[in-house]
Amino acid sequence: MDLKVRRPKKARARTDTQRIKWWKRKEQKDKVLPASLSCLTSSTGCTVEEQWNATVNAMKDSAVGVLGRTSPGKTKIEKATWWWNDEVQAAIARKKSEYKRWMRTRRIEDRDTYLVAKREAKKCVAIAKSQHHKELYDALNTSEGEKLLYRLMKARHRSTTMVTGHLGIIKAANGNILRDPNDVMERWRQYFEQTFNEEFPHPPIPFVKGVQGPVLPVAPAEVSEAIRKMKPNKATGSDDIPTDVWKLIGESGAAWLSKFFNRMLAESQTPEVWQMSTTVPVWKGKGGGANRYWR
Repeated sequence: MDLKVRRPKKARARTDTQRIKWWKRKEQKDKVLPASLSCLTSSTGCTVEEQWNATVNAMKDSAVGVLGRTSPGKTKIEKATWWWNDEVQAAIARKKSEYKRWMRTRRIEDRDTYLVAKREAKKCVAIAKSQHHKELYDALNTSEGEKLLYRLMKARHRSTTMVTGHLGIIKAANGNILRDPNDVMERWRQYFEQTFNEEFPHPPIPFVKGVQGPVLPVAPAEVSEAIRKMKPNKATGSDDIPTDVWKLIGESGAAWLSKFFNRMLAESQTPEVWQMSTTVPVWKGKGGGANRYWR
């Protein structure tokens, strides 16, 4: 008796939420900068909450029009396709379209058309890849190029070691493996309860003399210095506006933010979205128990 075993297909990682393509901001800098500057609203006739929401929504709407937005359910783009451009994407889409037509009709003419589109796409990919590698090699002499190379190497290394998807088992405090969902949830509850509520001795607060006079307003130079110290390409907050956008706007953005901060201090109000936070357990790949995660 023959036994035929079919190997299951490897599930591809797919996006589950829509995201603004902020990573394309450098390529579209000439379009993103004017659009962002036009979104800085005034404080006339509105509250702090309304002013911030109006500015943020205008920024996101203009960014979607210039940069675009990801679609849920599509496969995630691998790191090796960073060199893709509009011409390559158009050639790949044309090749896929011709292939589907050939599969549907099974005509020789459609097959020949598909083979031509396939050769053109392959040539277009080779040109774009060669150009991207040349720019990458030229950028290695700069600090930004070295960071890009190391980031790519780390991403490739993590892809071979990181556990993707939902992790259904963890270790208990005594080292035993927990597989039951209720036990796993209870272990997470205990872990976060201990992490967030554990008290530890604080060093004494040094006494300093009080500052005489009123509190000085927030200056644009202070905001510019704070924005400059922020690291690029970090995850966005609840408002989905990265710090890289404020760096791109420059002094105009720092001046607007300083006025907005001073208004918040004067009215003792903050946007509601600033009062929200989310704790996400991230796999660290080391240690034992629930301590293997970083928040």
